[in-house]
Amino acid sequence: MMEKNEYQEVRKAVMLVSAAIVITILTIILTRSDALRNPVKPVSPAPLAAVSDGGWREASRIRQGNDEFTAVAVDEQNNIYAGVKSSKDGRFYAAVFAADGKLLKTIPLDAQALSMTIAPGGIIYAATENQVSAISSGGELPVKKWQPLNGKAILTSLAADDKHVFAADAGNRLVYVYDHDGRLVNTVKGNDGFKIPSPYFDVASDGNGGFWAADTGRHQLENYTAAGRFIAMWQAEKDNGFPGCCNPAHFQLMTKGRIVTSEKGLVRIRVFGPDGKLEGEVCGQEAFEPGCTTGHSIAVDGRNRIIVLDPAEKALRIFVREDKKGNVR
Repeated sequence: MMEKNEYQEVRKAVMLVSAAIVITILTIILTRSDALRNPVKPVSPAPLAAVSDGGWREASRIRQGNDEFTAVAVDEQNNIYAGVKSSKDGRFYAAVFAADGKLLKTIPLDAQALSMTIAPGGIIYAATENQVSAISSGGELPVKKWQPLNGKAILTSLAADDKHVFAADAGNRLVYVYDHDGRLVNTVKGNDGFKIPSPYFDVASDGNGGFWAADTGRHQLENYTAAGRFIAMWQAEKDNGFPGCCNPAHFQLMTKGRIVTSEKGLVRIRVFGPDGKLEGEVCGQEAFEPGCTTGHSIAVDGRNRIIVLDPAEKALRIFVREDKKGNVR
């Protein structure tokens, strides 16, 4: 037989458990009721940037769910290519978008693409920190990997023409010149040696078989032949030059010899004429996440639209400048 004291203890325990269950049920009911009265509103993306003093406006944004963009490039048909990292499983892939932002296809990658370029004919070149890979235009596998570079290599930018692929290496402060089969044709160290204080070192095809490279420590761009012969140097006009240790962080060439630059530190994107005179600001610090100091990768399509990779927004932001008739110029 259960003693009186034991019975009271059991009864007390049962009452406590019952009370806990009732409280839990009431909490759930009240919480659900409050959620219905005050639903959580989804966080809206930042609004499109306002029209800049230079006449540029943000026309649209491309997103791939919550996935992260890691590189951006365009082809001759104005399709937009991006290196992407999945937010769900961490896998890497290339995404191809039409000019209007519609997703055309994805191509699996086995490593993160830190830079990309599209050669005439559609071959995709993507680089990790120390290796370039070639991918067919249709995305068929396998991916052809080129010889990996030494441990000091930090590949930061790729460019291509119909004969060459140019790869900027910020770690070794030089530009590799390859043929399209991955054979190393030349290495270019710069006229006075490229001064690269940080891993920002862009390269672009000059359209004549050579390339432009950003000598960021000297705040200038330099033009070379594929054989390494120095051709010319470009600087922004003094009153609108580049601040900081290493700018422009990124650049691309536009029509009529114009140059678009992306800066770090004082984050902004600007367009200059071939003579170094400032044509206008595309967007300034206010267009990016507060406190951002990172330079943003950029691409320019055949219509002179500027595509900005914005990691904070997880978006490709497209900027245009239009004439009075609405034509992009």
